[in-house]
Amino acid sequence: MLPKAHDRAKDLGIINIAIVTPYAIGPAIAAPMVSLAGYPTLFGATAVVGIAAAVGVWRIKSVS
Repeated sequence: MLPKAHDRAKDLGIINIAIVTPYAIGPAIAAPMVSLAGYPTLFGATAVVGIAAAVGVWRIKSVS
């Protein structure tokens, strides 16, 4: 089912925010993490976030 015509701009804005936000806040989180704990901690945190995202998407049964 396609989105309704009057919701397209709102949906596009939400998708844009979802795409841009990680690129905006990622360096702000990664730089202190690397300087305080090193790259292994950054890679571990990235793995935890990736697994959490996979579990969150896995629970989606349908899109409507």
